[in-house]
Amino acid sequence: MFRGAIISVEKGQWEAGAALAMDWFTQMRVVILPQATRVALPPTGNYAVSLFKDSALASTVSVAEMLFTAQIIGSETFRYMEVYAVIGVLYLMVSYPTSLFLRWLEHRLDLTRPRTQSKASASAIAT
Repeated sequence: MFRGAIISVEKGQWEAGAALAMDWFTQMRVVILPQATRVALPPTGNYAVSLFKDSALASTVSVAEMLFTAQIIGSETFRYMEVYAVIGVLYLMVSYPTSLFLRWLEHRLDLTRPRTQSKASASAIAT
C-alpha cells in the first residue's frame, strides 16, 4: 500500500523537491510522504480493522482465541447465544471506535475539500 502510494505522487512533486536542492531523505520526509500518507491511509485503516476481525480465523490453526474459547465455554454450559453475544460486543467495542478514528483521520487529511481561512489571514487578504 505504501509503495503504491509513494508511486502515485506526481512526478512534478519529485522534481519540485529536487529543484529546491533537497536531498533524497528530506524530499521524502517533507514532500513525498505527507502526500503518500493521505493516499495510503484508507486501505491501511481498512486492513487494520480487517486484521482484527479476521484474527478469529487463527482458531482454526488451534490457537486459543476468543471464538475458540467461546466455543469451549458454550459446549460446557450450552449457552452459546450469550457467549457469542459477549464476543460480538467485544469485537464491536474494539473495531467500531477504530473505524470512527480512521474516518476522522481521513477527513482531517482530506485535500479535496477547501480549507477554511483563519480570521487573521482573511482580514490581511481583505486589506
